[in-house]
Amino acid sequence: MSEFQDWALGNLTENRNRGLFAEWLVGEALGVIKDGDARVEWDGFDLRYGDVNVEVKTSGLSQSWNPNSRSTPRFDIAPRKWLWVPGMDTWEPLNPPRSPC
Repeated sequence: MSEFQDWALGNLTENRNRGLFAEWLVGEALGVIKDGDARVEWDGFDLRYGDVNVEVKTSGLSQSWNPNSRSTPRFDIAPRKWLWVPGMDTWEPLNPPRSPC
């Protein structure tokens, strides 16, 4: 498993890997990741801290596809109209639109 993780996730400049690492890092800092926990892909939020849903965002000045040119970090924090519920394999409308947290 360790060899696979090194192969699949070794480059933290890749957008997806950077996001996964940030979610894990914040989860560890908050103490909300327990042994045996697995991340739920496409969940409505990244972490739960007590009664609070946490969405972790990352960006970077350097991207793996163009490491010699800087990017402009941007974050979308607009209210969401729909929330994916992976356990039910469906979308839940958020009416009125609100933050998924």
